[in-house]
Amino acid sequence: MKKKSLNKKSSVKKTKDTKKKIIVNKNKTNKAGNNIVIKKNNNKNKLCVIFDLDQTLIQTVYEEKGHKQVLRADKNTKYKLFSQRINKEEKLGTIYIRNYSIFLLRYCIENFNVGIWSSGTDKYIEILLKKILPEELYNKLNVIIGRTYYDHKITKFNDIKNDKKFTLSNFSGLPNKNLDFLYENKFYSKIFNHKNTILIDDQPYNNVVIPLNNIYIPPYCYLKNDNYLFDLYLWFKKNKNKNTKNIQKTEKILFYGYNKPTPYPCRLNDYKLIKTNNINVGDIVQYKKENKDKNKNKDKNKDKDKDKDKDKDKDKDKDKNKDIEIEGYIERKNKNTFDIVEYDTDKEEGEMKIYKNIKLQYIKKWILN
Repeated sequence: MKKKSLNKKSSVKKTKDTKKKIIVNKNKTNKAGNNIVIKKNNNKNKLCVIFDLDQTLIQTVYEEKGHKQVLRADKNTKYKLFSQRINKEEKLGTIYIRNYSIFLLRYCIENFNVGIWSSGTDKYIEILLKKILPEELYNKLNVIIGRTYYDHKITKFNDIKNDKKFTLSNFSGLPNKNLDFLYENKFYSKIFNHKNTILIDDQPYNNVVIPLNNIYIPPYCYLKNDNYLFDLYLWFKKNKNKNTKNIQKTEKILFYGYNKPTPYPCRLNDYKLIKTNNINVGDIVQYKKENKDKNKNKDKNKDKDKDKDKDKDKDKDKDKNKDIEIEGYIERKNKNTFDIVEYDTDKEEGEMKIYKNIKLQYIKKWILN
């Protein structure tokens, strides 16, 4: 008896239910080794949720050398450290994870089709997602779209999950996530359509481009935790069992008006120099003194004999003639004079030379802006 040969080339797998046909083998991988997970979606009512990444689920901050910065993350903020090669230089950074981010993603992945679409570079978002997500959740994402090129007219994107590249025109010079592309594309339209797809993003202009398929969420700031993603979870849960036939007609959750500013500033907090009488031991200060008599001392040095002893005196005079501008810590306080130990807090180095009995008039204090 001859055995029937199997057609290994075919990627169509028939099941007992003839209505269900997997168009793309879920075990197939792309060049990056990621599972290709776009399948024909027979349940047209199943939601497809696309999340932005930066300022929606996380916030990343790169380490900056040569700048006085303090990252004052709110208490109980989860974070991960990462490194990325940018312009042949290894950059270190911190990923601050918004409250309920992983919880919300897990819930959505278990109940809906879920993808990530970021205006960040494809390599950047791949590094971040693999850092913050368990492997099981990462593998279940339907799309992971990041930027490969940007100018004022167009943005080029790469879907690293499905090895697909595409180009979109910008909106007012900015990259946008026009979901119409997914609906009209032969590959993506297998699961995405205008009735079942919703974008979660912190950029208000997406509400202009895709007003009926977008939920605006206030930008995340690591300085202050919020509960917006839990509110979003409750909204998804409320609508999950309604068998939504058209997401465009579903009442969206609204956080606050688009014309209102972010409720708190989110930026690196720079130090600034101020004149103040409130200076204490341990404060970071700048000691700056200009030698007003340096020109007179230069003339005196010209008239001195050139013997060895006087050369030593000349070197000492040169040091006295120099303008002084150093940074350091207050080591001792005595009424209106201070001792300062020299130290550069940016470079974390210094001679640790002690400057004694410095008057208050020559001192400025570094404070957080």
